Amino acid sequence: MSQDPVVNAMLLEMCAKAKEGTSHTYTASTPDMPDPADTDGNNGDVNSNNSSVRESSLPALRSIDGAPVPAKSENTSQRNITVPGRNPKDYEWLREALASVESPERQVKRLLDTVEKPDISKDEIINALEELSDLVEDINWATEFALMGGSKRILILLQSLEKNGLERFAEGTSEVRAALASIVSHSSQQHGRVQQCFADAKWADIIIPMLLKEESPTTLAALLHACSCLCRNFELNTVSFLQHNGMEVLTSLLQRKRQPRIVGDPIDNKILARIFFFVAYLASTGVSSEKLIKLTCEHVEKSADKNNDNYGVESMQRSAAMALLELAKKSPSLVKRLVRECMPKQFKAWSQVHMSAEDQDPRCTFSNEMKKLG
Repeated sequence: MSQDPVVNAMLLEMCAKAKEGTSHTYTASTPDMPDPADTDGNNGDVNSNNSSVRESSLPALRSIDGAPVPAKSENTSQRNITVPGRNPKDYEWLREALASVESPERQVKRLLDTVEKPDISKDEIINALEELSDLVEDINWATEFALMGGSKRILILLQSLEKNGLERFAEGTSEVRAALASIVSHSSQQHGRVQQCFADAKWADIIIPMLLKEESPTTLAALLHACSCLCRNFELNTVSFLQHNGMEVLTSLLQRKRQPRIVGDPIDNKILARIFFFVAYLASTGVSSEKLIKLTCEHVEKSADKNNDNYGVESMQRSAAMALLELAKKSPSLVKRLVRECMPKQFKAWSQVHMSAEDQDPRCTFSNEMKKLG
C-alpha cells in the first residue's frame, strides 16, 4: 500500500466497490483537450479527470492482488483493464491499522500520563520513561513535551522519589531516577525553549542537591549529564548552577575517595569523564578555581596506577585534557605549574600521544599548548 493516507483511502473505497466473484471493465479514453475559448474551463468531459485517476490507480490494485497488470492495447487511445472482485472485509485489517496509528503528540501525552500513575510498577515506569526519552531526542517532540508541562512534571517525579521512592520501587528507585534524568538530558540538549522551561520549573533546586546524595554510579552519571545539558549554551541555567554552589558540588565529588570498581565506587572513570566534560564547558564561560585544576591533575596522574581500573581511562583523560585546555585560557601559568607538580608522568605520556588528522586527541593538543608556554 502507499504511504500516503489519501491514496490508501482511495484504494480502500475502490476495493469496497468491487463485487465478489465479478469483474468490471473500465474503458479509459484519452481526455479531450479543453476548448481554449471556454474561459471557465468547463467545456471538457467532466469525467475525464476521474477516468485518469482510476486508470492510474488500477495497476496498484492489480499488484496488491498479485495479478499482472494487463499490457496496453495497440490502440493507445483505449485500454481494457479488468479488476477481480474483492470482499471489502479483506481490507478490514488495513482500516484497523490506519486507525491504530498513534501520533507522536499523543504518544508524549500518553507516556507522561502513564509515568504519573500512583500505582505503576517499577518495570512499567522504566519502560515508559525509556520510550519517552527516545521520543524527546527529536527537537520537535521535545517541544511538544515542554508544551505539555513535561519539564515540571518530570522534576516533580524526581522530587517525589526523594520522599517515597523506596516505598514505591524499593531497590529500583535509583534506576527510575536515572531514567528520569535521561529525559531531562535528551529533551534539553541544545534546545533553548526546553532549557527555559526547566529554568522556570526551578530545576537547580531539585537536581543539584541530588548530586552529593546519589550513591549509584549510573544515576550520578545521568544527573551530571542532565546538569551539563541544561547549562550548555544557556546562560540562565549556567548562572543558576553556580548560584546553587554547583562548582563546590563538583569539587566535593572529585574529593571523594576512590574505591575498587567491584565495591560500587560512586566516582569511577565514567563519572570523572562527565565531571571534566562539564568543567570544560564551565571553564569556557570563565569559571575556574585552583582547587579544581589541582584535583583534575591529580585524578589524571592516578589513572596510570596499576591498581586503578583501566575501564574508561582514555575517555576520562580526554575529557580532563579538554577541561585543562579551557582552564589554561584563563590561568595559563597556574595550570602549567600544577600540571608539572601534580601530573608529571601523565603529562610526559600525553606528549608522546600521536595525533592523526582523523583523531584530534585533546591530550596532544594540551601538551602542545603547554610547550608553547615554555
